[in-house]
Amino acid sequence: MKKSAGSPWPFAIATSLAIVVGINLVMVWIAVTNPSAPAVGDYEADALAYDRVIEARAAARSLGWRVDVTPCVTPDRRGCEVVVEVRDSQGRGVTGLHGTLDARRADVTALDRSSTIEPAEVAGRYHALLPLARPGSYALAIVLDGGPARWFDERTYAIGVGR
Repeated sequence: MKKSAGSPWPFAIATSLAIVVGINLVMVWIAVTNPSAPAVGDYEADALAYDRVIEARAAARSLGWRVDVTPCVTPDRRGCEVVVEVRDSQGRGVTGLHGTLDARRADVTALDRSSTIEPAEVAGRYHALLPLARPGSYALAIVLDGGPARWFDERTYAIGVGR
């Protein structure tokens, strides 16, 4: 008498379950190794704060200044020097300013850095030394005080990334 091989269904079911468990383990690994999206806070307070930002930007635009920012390409061991040039509406360098530079990353807030903006030797030129932990894309919040009104803007730059 010939011995039958048996039904393949138990092995097919076991293989299918093993594949599903493997896919789920991969999805859990992806979820654990990637940061979560930040939770949204108070909408009303955020809207009121943004209204103040809009007013500050309108006051900054009324100054007629042209502010150029040059982030460093390759940081040294001290950090990354960011150069800020401020010109008035006639193209002359604006002197007597001081301020702050906040560099924020969207992915890891532990990499956010702040620095003071200080005058350089050239009229209208200022610099800030950011002690970066890692190069990447940063949103730079620039605040300049000492003029007729506070100047404020936010810009996104790739800092410390070689070109």
